[in-house]
Amino acid sequence: MATRKQREVPFQETINLPMKGITTLPDNEQSLESITIRAMTTAEERLRLSSSNAFSVIPNIIKSCIVDPENVDVMNMNMIDINFIMYRLRALTYGSDYEVDVPCNKENKFVTVHVNLNEIEIHEAKDFTGEFEIGPLPKSEDVVTCRLTSPRDLQRVERDCRRIIKKYPDYVGDPEFIIKWLYRITKVNGEEISPAEIRGYVEKMHAHDNAYLEDKYEDEVSKYGLDLDMFEICPSCGADLEFRLPITGEFFRPRY
Repeated sequence: MATRKQREVPFQETINLPMKGITTLPDNEQSLESITIRAMTTAEERLRLSSSNAFSVIPNIIKSCIVDPENVDVMNMNMIDINFIMYRLRALTYGSDYEVDVPCNKENKFVTVHVNLNEIEIHEAKDFTGEFEIGPLPKSEDVVTCRLTSPRDLQRVERDCRRIIKKYPDYVGDPEFIIKWLYRITKVNGEEISPAEIRGYVEKMHAHDNAYLEDKYEDEVSKYGLDLDMFEICPSCGADLEFRLPITGEFFRPRY
């Protein structure tokens, strides 16, 4: 009986990580100038489709597709590098052309544009140590030291939030509003602070300080990695289109 020979997928790419692959654990330091990844195979596609939340399995897919070096600590890697690797995997596997529907305010309708993932600007960190300071806060004048989050942090935030809702069915509001800071804040005014202290600190924080902390944290994180603020020209009317590049169903399942 004739057999079909199937060669291994040859597509690989060595990429420079914008945040050098730093982990979010001080006792498990990791620094990677670059990694080599291979294209996804049917095995990774099956893994992606095995979860109702496709992005919850992204760290496992990334780990499976890293060719070199071995034993990269993906779960504790910062999310800026994780997102960068995810975009490179998509381009390597399915091509760089990404078709998205975005609103045209002039025509008051959605139009289809094509974004070349290989042309997205990348901002690399220079001498980043893994932590950054925000402050003084406008009301308390505290200086808050924060770190980047990781896939494991996001898992723990989801777990903690579910636990609160299950334990306290009458809980008012979204527990993530507080819980996420347990995995972001490391120090206040230069002094290390425990998770229990962080919870109390954030809960009692002046609303003005909280809004400031939220904005400045996002501003700091957005400095690095992929610049997903897009500018395109409407193919229908020629108007300017400014949008944040969305991740849609076409990201890992492009149209053919």
